[in-house]
Amino acid sequence: MLKHRHIIGSILLVAGTSIGGGMLALPILTSLGGFFPSIIIYLITWIFMAATGLLYLEMCIWMDKETNLVSLARKTLGPFGYYFTWVIYLFFFYCLTVAYVVGTQNFLDFFFNQAMNRWVSSGVFALMFVPIIYLGARAVENVNNLFMFGLILTYILFVIMGVPHIQFERLLDSNFKYAFVAFPVIFTAFGYQGVVPSLTFYLKKNVSVIRWTILIGSFIPFIIYIFWEGLVLGIIPKSNLQEALALGENAIYPFRVILGNQRITIMGECFAFFALASSLLGVTLGLRDFLADGLKIQKNSRGRLILCGIIFIPPIIISIYFPNIFLAALGLAGGIGSALILGLLPILMVWSKRYVLKENGGEYQVMGGKPYLIILGLFAIFEITFVAFYSFGWLKL
Repeated sequence: MLKHRHIIGSILLVAGTSIGGGMLALPILTSLGGFFPSIIIYLITWIFMAATGLLYLEMCIWMDKETNLVSLARKTLGPFGYYFTWVIYLFFFYCLTVAYVVGTQNFLDFFFNQAMNRWVSSGVFALMFVPIIYLGARAVENVNNLFMFGLILTYILFVIMGVPHIQFERLLDSNFKYAFVAFPVIFTAFGYQGVVPSLTFYLKKNVSVIRWTILIGSFIPFIIYIFWEGLVLGIIPKSNLQEALALGENAIYPFRVILGNQRITIMGECFAFFALASSLLGVTLGLRDFLADGLKIQKNSRGRLILCGIIFIPPIIISIYFPNIFLAALGLAGGIGSALILGLLPILMVWSKRYVLKENGGEYQVMGGKPYLIILGLFAIFEITFVAFYSFGWLKL
């Protein structure tokens, strides 16, 4: 029997997985497009990502036992889909993990006023997060609830402190075509699908509960992003946001320069920590289950220890030697990688399940049929093509 706290915790896990480093980069990357064009792009992206999350749910319900993306891809897309999923998934989620590890350690450096050696702060980080992922979904849910409480509290206080400094005329500046430049990180900022397989079995395959968990949990970030976008773009001049972009900093950095208000800066740094930490938990939990499934590692004591080593050791080492890689790692994770693994892949898997394998029944199936899947697929292809052309300089805005 599912308890209300498990459902609420799962909703917060979906929201927390989305709200992470992407949120801290969004105002910087959307500053050229402006406030209102960015909101439109946010809405379109949320609708698309909620839809693909439900497609992942359909696939997970279809499977008889606990599974992950690699097994789903093998069963529906064959050997090519299996290896394609391995490569793209590992690339995408390791880039995210690197970004969140770097961002979290940068907070520790700020909190201790750069007094700790980077190796020492890495040890502190490992002691904070590795045991949680080692213990699994229940521990992640409990700790994530605390992080989400901290996230909401610091977010509200940050907004209250910042609102008096907003210059609303700055929100009227817009250029819609530049809003698309932020597509890679916007996709990342709405990404949560990696936890859907874990939630499916944690919530005992209760379709109705999981469906609403996905819809509500993914909608919470959309609302938060609207206020966040207005706060940052209304306070910080565009030139300063572009300076932060050039330096590879997150959206909290300009507040130190522009406002010079220590209380707002500290509150902003705390908010950034909770955003990064909550997302880190969701991403690494999904990565743990993916690796356990793909590498056939049992989730006993020894197996969980091996999985934690595979997940955390490479990103921690990278964060030590490349502490300013935050935005670069997010950029690598976003765009083509996120659109492929979170957007196009579930569409292809569901198409294969229904129309190639002829498995169109089951306990749950997303409505809409072929036209629905085609529309979603065309949008994913558009995003991938746009990012590829823009990244390689073939498209000038």
